[in-house]
Amino acid sequence: MEERRNHSQATDGLQMPDFINHVPEARAFCESVLRDASKFQLFPGEKFAEIGMGVISTTGTDSQGESLSVEALEKMCTQIATEGLWGGAEHDPLIQVTGRIIAARIFYHPESDTHFLATVFGNYDPSKLPRFRDLGITIPDVCEDDVGGLIEEDRPQVKLIYNSHEIPSDLIVDAVKEAPSVLDREVGESLRKAADPLATIHLYVKLGFLLLNPFSKKFLEQMGKRLADECVDFWKWVATSLWKRVTTLRKSRLLVVFRTEYKGCDIEFVLDTTDQGVVSQALPVLHIGAQSAVKLVDALEHLKPDKLVYEFVPGESTWKPLHAATRGAGVIAERPVLVDFRRYKGLSIGGMKHTRK
Repeated sequence: MEERRNHSQATDGLQMPDFINHVPEARAFCESVLRDASKFQLFPGEKFAEIGMGVISTTGTDSQGESLSVEALEKMCTQIATEGLWGGAEHDPLIQVTGRIIAARIFYHPESDTHFLATVFGNYDPSKLPRFRDLGITIPDVCEDDVGGLIEEDRPQVKLIYNSHEIPSDLIVDAVKEAPSVLDREVGESLRKAADPLATIHLYVKLGFLLLNPFSKKFLEQMGKRLADECVDFWKWVATSLWKRVTTLRKSRLLVVFRTEYKGCDIEFVLDTTDQGVVSQALPVLHIGAQSAVKLVDALEHLKPDKLVYEFVPGESTWKPLHAATRGAGVIAERPVLVDFRRYKGLSIGGMKHTRK
């Protein structure tokens, strides 16, 4: 089983019984955290616009016919206690981190024979979020001919993750059959619990591979033609075989997210389009965006970044940083989205459930 970080989301999600109000110990735990919320500050001066309580997951079977084990809830609880758990809205990576889970504990509801994860969460005021320049962070320039890091040539460089409730499995299986060898044949399935999930494909790319520009003379000199050809074939596969298949679903929105990690920071490059022309613009310059992201993480290192998101701007044919979540200064957002949490029915969980052949 492959592990990925979980995240919590405000959504019109799968409904759960009001466990907290029916288990006195859970209610008492949440109220004690609410009374002493200042003791749970992540960084000096952290302020929440609102604080509340909710259940983000249970061992009960949901409307997607799935359930989590007590062990899975325990892992989530441990992650919240040791690493924290950022929150978002609608499982949409283009919306900045909206807050975080402050504290969590597992409780048992005997009438339904269900364990549940009770949480206290805090949401930030998007109007008060700083931009990168407000913190003295300059968006770095990059050299287009940078080769990037060394890669392990004989191993898969990319792993595809999707959600079968959003995208049919046979579509993904057929696309993977046509993929070049740099794509791992073991496909992962993501876990997003929402009533109206956003169709998203994640491609987890090793950083060294993502930084490569196979068309540069410098690349050919250092890495050789075979690796250059494999790199080119992979991006052609994304733009043709994979993209053409998923666009047949006629979704109003389709996200392909290229993910990598650098110095413990999860970096996402989000392509939000069904336009083949935009895809053709975005992929050839993705390595430039990756080089920018590496330098930006270096510049943010003193703030302990956990998450950094880039978006593609078609009119400028470039990738630009959109927002970040840090342990030292909270959320940084270039274009914060105002989220009205009153319109959502509850919280839902996201993560990676398992891998399969």
